[in-house]
Amino acid sequence: RRDAWFAGFNSKVVGIVWVGYDDDMPLGPREEGGRTALPIWIELMRIILDGMPHSEMPMPDGIESVRINRTTGCPTTPRDPEWMWEVFRSNNAPECDDAVGPENIFNSFMDEEPLDPELVPDEEEEEDDEEEDEEPLF
Repeated sequence: RRDAWFAGFNSKVVGIVWVGYDDDMPLGPREEGGRTALPIWIELMRIILDGMPHSEMPMPDGIESVRINRTTGCPTTPRDPEWMWEVFRSNNAPECDDAVGPENIFNSFMDEEPLDPELVPDEEEEEDDEEEDEEPLF
């Protein structure tokens, strides 16, 4: 291994780091871009980007981001612990018949009757509570 490179960019800045000798001498075993040049690149970008506003690259026309399950590759929900973003050409995202991801246990009760009606306040009681003058907390 005679050279180690690492390059990265955002919508405003490109940074490239090269590590090596100018006389063609090898760097040594296991000295590669991710091991040798990356730490330098990270520090370089930390200095360059300090105080610079956040900058994202715009999504090209005809490309869309889809949340998919890592294992199945099927579209999924944020509740799926195995989700990740993947990009596809528009209208080329995978379609799967089976729903992927765990059941939404937090909102599954919304269409059901409450178990104990005594625990659910009447609408009139809620209005009365709002009308009471309360002392401010602060």
